Amino acid sequence: MAEDLAQLRQQIDDLDDQVLTILAKRFEVVKRVAAYKKEHKLPVVQEDRMAGVVTRLATVHKSAEMTPEFISKLYRLIMNQAVTAENSWVDESN
Repeated sequence: MAEDLAQLRQQIDDLDDQVLTILAKRFEVVKRVAAYKKEHKLPVVQEDRMAGVVTRLATVHKSAEMTPEFISKLYRLIMNQAVTAENSWVDESN
């Protein structure tokens, strides 16, 4: 029997919850990175690192549904938010 629309939407909702849970865990690590950068007097923004992450992910995970352009936009958005968060955490602890 074919899945009905409600079941499919529930699967999407469950996956969306997992995505956000993983992003929250990512930001927990970002907070620790911010503390490390502050302690070692490193700049918050490291463009070479950001570019390398985007390139790696766009290469490894590209598909018809997830083009390199989509992955690049998505991860630039995530990393820009991480930079904003890092800056606020570094400022808070001053």
